[in-house]
Amino acid sequence: MPRLRAALLSWREHLEWKRNRKEITEPKSNRVFCRIDGTPLKSFRKAWKNTLKEAGITGFHFHDLRHTFASNMLLAGASLKDVKEMIGHSDISMTDRYSHLTVTHKTKIQDQLADHYLRGATFNPSGGHIGVTESKSHKKSTEESLLSA
Repeated sequence: MPRLRAALLSWREHLEWKRNRKEITEPKSNRVFCRIDGTPLKSFRKAWKNTLKEAGITGFHFHDLRHTFASNMLLAGASLKDVKEMIGHSDISMTDRYSHLTVTHKTKIQDQLADHYLRGATFNPSGGHIGVTESKSHKKSTEESLLSA
């Protein structure tokens, strides 16, 4: 993600700037999230809690980032399957908890379809669709009923 990459590069520049100010020339590691001298964080929970406190954020848990990512993927038009794969769920039923968000997206698609028809689109009974969606016997009976109408 371009914005994430930019943010991480900006953070790395910030760490380098802080290290230069404190005359730290050889950090102990090249980790993204660590102490200023490169020492690994011992407790992620404590670091997260301190970060939230410093930012003035309450009632926000690290796992909420995962939920936000999944929600935003769906709102951007991704399918549940796309989200399942990108978030790493082993079963789509785990991802399905986010499906309530797709109602807005489905309504938008229905509105777009209505606009499509308002612009003069017509029904094409010739079967000129993409892919096979019905059996031959169903197609034949559908065509017969359309011809007799």
